Amino acid sequence: MSDELDFNPGDIVIDQEIDEGSPAYVTALPDAIAEEWVYEDEEGEEITVAEDNPDYPADARVVVVVHTPDVHYALPDWNRYTPLSPSELEEAGAPYYAFPAPRLIRDKECPNAPEIQRAIGISRNVDILTTRMGDMTGSGEKLVDVDPEQLRQQLRTETDAKAAKQLTVALLYEAGFSPYTIDDLLGFPVQTSYNWLNTVAERDITALGDAPRTGRPPRLSPDQFDQLTATLVASPFDAGIDAPAWTPPLVRDYITDTFGVKYSLAHVYRVMHKAGLSVQTARPIHYEADPEAQRHWRAEFKKSGRR
Repeated sequence: MSDELDFNPGDIVIDQEIDEGSPAYVTALPDAIAEEWVYEDEEGEEITVAEDNPDYPADARVVVVVHTPDVHYALPDWNRYTPLSPSELEEAGAPYYAFPAPRLIRDKECPNAPEIQRAIGISRNVDILTTRMGDMTGSGEKLVDVDPEQLRQQLRTETDAKAAKQLTVALLYEAGFSPYTIDDLLGFPVQTSYNWLNTVAERDITALGDAPRTGRPPRLSPDQFDQLTATLVASPFDAGIDAPAWTPPLVRDYITDTFGVKYSLAHVYRVMHKAGLSVQTARPIHYEADPEAQRHWRAEFKKSGRR
């Protein structure tokens, strides 16, 4: 087997062959090489990953990926650091694609999966760990107005490395870990953790990280929200969008284009819920159920490395 890149489930990667390619999550690292992995192409013919990627070693490791909007739509509660097998993705209706590992590069601006996964594992097993730690604060006074569940939801979809670390520190602090214990567990200096806790307390959780900020990010006015709600209860076609129904990525783009307000996908889910929609009602028929929509979908992503 040829030399492999160091990927892990949850890493965000980009296809090197596509200019400004869409980011995708690594969801599985099957025990297979490119010349062994077989799938059907658009014409229904069987082809191997090696045959479809002749410029890469035939013995390269296969990496299974899912484009980020697809998996968040199909599996909104998925923890990105939990591996998903192809069969699980098929059952959820999430299109997935197999590439030879050398074709992909990790997005350097996104968090490293093992580091953040370790923190998530710690926060999930806090009841066990608290019996062994002696300097727990047990209070989380700095984040009294912050909802831990919103922190968790944002961490599932966060793509900014620093923001992911800030969210992780906040979750651990909320669970009862002091900055001193967080330093022992993750190596984040105590003062850094305190600074990050202040940041989480002062900013909207969708506005963390290193990007320049000027107070809280812009929000829709009441009139704009009413306009958005009226638009979402109608078909996307009525808004000039060629899509069978509203999806979170579509809504996010519509809000940005129409109102100049940028929301994370996590916040778009909350906006849709507030507007009386859900993923289920917003897209009652999966695009794969409609042959014409399926052909349109395939054509749209034919050149984006999808398999």
